[in-house]
Amino acid sequence: MAAETKTTAQEADMDLDFESYTDQDWQRDIRQAGRQLANKYIIKFPNLFIRTITGTQYLLPLDLTPRQLDEQSKDLDKSPLDQIIAMLQKANPGKKQQIDNEMSSSLLAIGDKYGQVIEEVHMASMGKYEPSAPASNGSVPASAPTSHDADGASQQTSAGD
Repeated sequence: MAAETKTTAQEADMDLDFESYTDQDWQRDIRQAGRQLANKYIIKFPNLFIRTITGTQYLLPLDLTPRQLDEQSKDLDKSPLDQIIAMLQKANPGKKQQIDNEMSSSLLAIGDKYGQVIEEVHMASMGKYEPSAPASNGSVPASAPTSHDADGASQQTSAGD
């Protein structure tokens, strides 16, 4: 479960040294915040499974029919956040309250990752998949199921494809 992230008035008034805060400090703190806010993902066809920082698990389908894609395209006038909320609610009935309580950054990250995974699965179906980030050991076959960690690296989870 994620640590409490609400800022109190006392924390907002902390004595911070803005003058000596460097670009390197900024970049380090962005990476650290990203790691703390990162969702976890597992692909087990026909679904993408997601665990958010709240600990809630969701799934999104990877085997969309033309009709499902057409239904999703009708939401293009909605914001990206509203689009992913609608997709999550449709694929995860009964989890509306949990979805409503997620951080917007988690939901937007799910939308980004979902689009990336759909594209990668499509490319793999044509034998043209190239991992976007090298695996930690540098060798994951294109057909191997993968789990993306918070840094976006692909790690092989099974060779049963």
